[in-house]
Formats: sequence, structure tokens, C-alpha cells
Amino acid sequence: MRLRVPHGATVEVYEEGRSVRPTAGGFEDGFAPLGVHVYIVRREGQ
Repeated sequence: MRLRVPHGATVEVYEEGRSVRPTAGGFEDGFAPLGVHVYIVRREGQ
């Protein structure tokens, strides 16, 4: 699954101790069956 984020944003995966690096205005992440992730997206300068 690919999710779009604003250019220059950072993406943290809540309670997983990791970040996802956006490229070309979005990012992809893997999911286990019935898996759930909560993303915290911060715009540049926040």
C-alpha cells in the first residue's frame, strides 16, 4: 500500500520505534495479516 504525504514530511510509526522514509511524495510499508500501523506525519518545520 502506498500512502501520500506532503513533500519534506517525516513519518514515524507509533509505538514501533521506527520511521518510514518518504520518497516521491509518499511511502510504502508492509503489513502482516490483520496488521495495523498508526503513522505520525510531521511537515517540515514542525
